[in-house]
Amino acid sequence: MRDVILDQTSYGVWVQLLVQAGSAVGPEGDVEHEWQEMVLQTFARNLYDTNDVSEATHRLRDDLSDPQTLPHVIQRIDSELQEYINPREQLIHLMEEGLQI
Repeated sequence: MRDVILDQTSYGVWVQLLVQAGSAVGPEGDVEHEWQEMVLQTFARNLYDTNDVSEATHRLRDDLSDPQTLPHVIQRIDSELQEYINPREQLIHLMEEGLQI
């Protein structure tokens, strides 16, 4: 049960971290904080299906700042986080625990 609750909480936190880190990317691809770099290295390449972190972070920054592409990037972030967090697996474990009681 605890893992399911943590997954639900972490989803919102990860969305905020990704949006904040992507919005903070400078013209040279630099960010101010180490945590931003870690978040971008962890997720940006998968969001844009590329091995080039620099290209992915620039595209994320541009997509987050453009009202036309913002809904699409949020949808990609959602899909990536669903895969990363894998709440389905946690829910299956919760149901299995419930059946053992």
